[in-house]
Amino acid sequence: MFILHSEIKDRHASYRAFIPRSAAMKRSCKYLSNMFLQHRTDRYRPNTTDADVVRALPVSRHLRIPTADRGRSLSGVVYERILANIVSGDFVVNSRLPTEAELAKRFGVSRPVVREALARLRDDDVIVSQQGSGSYVKAKPAPVLLSFGPPTSIADMQRCFEFRISTESEAAFQAANRRTKADLQALSASFEAREAVIARNDTGVEEDFAFHRTICVATQNRFFVEAMDFLHDNITTGINFTRNLLLPPAEYRLGKIQSEHAAILRAIEVGDGEAARRAMRTHLGSAKNRLFEGTDTNPSP
Repeated sequence: MFILHSEIKDRHASYRAFIPRSAAMKRSCKYLSNMFLQHRTDRYRPNTTDADVVRALPVSRHLRIPTADRGRSLSGVVYERILANIVSGDFVVNSRLPTEAELAKRFGVSRPVVREALARLRDDDVIVSQQGSGSYVKAKPAPVLLSFGPPTSIADMQRCFEFRISTESEAAFQAANRRTKADLQALSASFEAREAVIARNDTGVEEDFAFHRTICVATQNRFFVEAMDFLHDNITTGINFTRNLLLPPAEYRLGKIQSEHAAILRAIEVGDGEAARRAMRTHLGSAKNRLFEGTDTNPSP
């Protein structure tokens, strides 16, 4: 059963209702209106939602925040737009960002949305705020950051690293205290598999993930393993990206990462939980910094 033409009109009317009535927006509405009604009814399947219909339509260049982006956090969208401007050099390091009001006008959102995006940028050490003066660009992430993955991946990769630093550091601690002989054999085999891909100068994304997952298995706690499996795509996206940064050279980068893995493995083998926790935190902290700051520094344990 297909959606009736009258139903499409109703959906079109509701779609127009939430678009501002500026001249530019009216032109966008008219353009979208024509595009909407030109679509054949047999293009719409049963159970199609309003969001599905709107998402399928082309978005006019007059819309500052694409309609599809409005289905997720607006602050996340603004976060990524400001970050893109910093990476591209529109907002240079040590320069003052436009005011909240100016950014709100630029992106077509409210000031609280901009305020939340700026707070996230401060948390990520990309900007710094000075009371009474405004916000200033503190660091410029690696330029290749914006050329990878979907638009949502920028903030997601950052948050994923934060989550991994917390959970996998504890997993390493538990693995050092609970690992069995079989676990140690599996960890050693996983480490050697990484050595083999390094010898081929390969990125070894899945081998890297397998090493971290094997540590979670050694905790004897299925929730660590299930969390890793659930985040597989997010984690491998981050790993793949850090492996493809331009600097330092690939051989050095892969060797350094493997030396960090070796420190984790040694701590687990000798049953030193605190050392394992520190080594994992150092490893993931360095990976996060390599991605967003282009350095090999790491947060203090």
